[in-house]
Amino acid sequence: MAWPFRPTLVLALLVLLTLAPARGQDEVRVLRARRALSYLSSNGNGASIYRAEAEVDLAVRSPTFAKDVGVRWSADGWRTFADAPAAYVGRLSDGAEHWRARVDLGTLGRGVRLGAERGDMGPAFVRLAAYLRAGGRAAWDNAGGGDHAAALLAPVAAPLPQARRAPAAVLVDGALHVVGGREREGYGFTVPDVLRLDPATGEWTRVAALPPIPSSPAGAAGPSVSPEVLAGAEVVAVGRRLFVLGGTVIKIGTRLTSTLVLDLDTRAWSVGPPLPAPLGDRRAVAVDGAVHLVPTSHVRGPGDTDRAFVLDAGASAWRQVAVAGLSLAAGTGYVAAAHDGRLFLLGGRVAGPAGAHLRDALAYDGRTRTLRRLGSLPVDLTGAEQAVVVGGQVLVANVEPDLGRGDAAALLFDPVAADVVRLPRRPLLPFEATLGPAPAALIAGPGGANPRRLHAALVFTGTSRVDTWSPEDGVLARGEARTVVRVQKDVGWGRRVTVRGEAAPLAWARGLDARWTAGDVWVFETTDLLEDVLVWKPLVDDRTWYPGADLRVRRGETLTTTW
Repeated sequence: MAWPFRPTLVLALLVLLTLAPARGQDEVRVLRARRALSYLSSNGNGASIYRAEAEVDLAVRSPTFAKDVGVRWSADGWRTFADAPAAYVGRLSDGAEHWRARVDLGTLGRGVRLGAERGDMGPAFVRLAAYLRAGGRAAWDNAGGGDHAAALLAPVAAPLPQARRAPAAVLVDGALHVVGGREREGYGFTVPDVLRLDPATGEWTRVAALPPIPSSPAGAAGPSVSPEVLAGAEVVAVGRRLFVLGGTVIKIGTRLTSTLVLDLDTRAWSVGPPLPAPLGDRRAVAVDGAVHLVPTSHVRGPGDTDRAFVLDAGASAWRQVAVAGLSLAAGTGYVAAAHDGRLFLLGGRVAGPAGAHLRDALAYDGRTRTLRRLGSLPVDLTGAEQAVVVGGQVLVANVEPDLGRGDAAALLFDPVAADVVRLPRRPLLPFEATLGPAPAALIAGPGGANPRRLHAALVFTGTSRVDTWSPEDGVLARGEARTVVRVQKDVGWGRRVTVRGEAAPLAWARGLDARWTAGDVWVFETTDLLEDVLVWKPLVDDRTWYPGADLRVRRGETLTTTW
């Protein structure tokens, strides 16, 4: 029997299908969460009061017009929580809706007297989860169960002036210094600078540029190479001096034996005595004013010795010393971290393609020049993990799945108790991310109750973004990202370069001015980009377009284009 054709019924079904929301299409995603502190007053005793807010940008997708979007937040580890509604802002370039929530966190104090010290009073972090409720359904983004977060009184770092991967990070007098790191574009040259993080403001200052690197044992009197081709150097701080030791030449592979010393008071470089031999697998540790370069394995390469290199304070040459107990380091690929005259070696595996994992926990004591066993780890390490000493304990972070351990757990190793704790927060770091010790912050609760020293790590993500990770709080607060595009072009006197693009703060209708810098390099940078990728193009005088296809740069990256 044939069914009769009923146009009105078909039309009604089409209307219902159009209006009915499709299941599984609701999505909310946190794009950025950042703190906003507004100065209110001072008490005349050195303390300042601030109004604290968190601004959270969201990307929302839903076929339903009527929706409830917002952020659930907690400043006390979810013992209590509240919801903050979000407001519609506009459309993102990929069609998603842009919403923004402002979380009012009340007031907090900075520079408050806490006993004999000064510190801050209020929450260290605010934890966040975004929600979308529409048509009787709910979607959440809680960072895969780990919570999004914004650092309030915890140490924070502004985005780096230029994206870089695998920089060296060391503490000097409570301030973090970053040396080098390789560009993510082109040949991956080294960013030839030294940066200092202001512990009070979280802003970066360029302390010095890396000098030419001596490429022969003759030191300053011999030939040199550009610091932009230096990779794999060891960096260590002794007092107010930074040592940059050895390394290799990018692409060529020449192994260097240079010693460069930066006096942080005068900001002047000097060339120290050359190393006795290339670094090999040696890692640096400062010991009572001396620098030790310590072998991290009993397995030695062709022509390499098993000796540590030691440069004593005021010495004119390195000396080579034996390391007692080096045979304990029977494997290779140890995860290393230095602190207070000791070098910790964790994990390791037997040399060879099918070598077994060792699970060692070893420590080199520079005062006795002895390597001893502290205990064993409960898990295998691949050697790709990053480690840093935070509050006297070794924090070991895992990296992305194709290189790291399958269980993804971060570990906290206590060298005194020889105990390992698996952390509740398990961030996977991008490959070639590095960890740096954050300046310790003294933080108390309301009324100055229960002051504590917050020990955290700063995560250099391989882009310009620097995250704050507190193992004891189980919180990873993502930092802001600085996106930088550079156009190298001589446009002539009185002319300018502008930049247009498809995502805010850029637009295709009108360009924003780039800033001229030396070498006819025009720079445009922003921390307001929320999209993962920016499609853009430069123009001369905002009229003449760059020829060819549109250009693309990922959020937080630095891209240089020659026109």
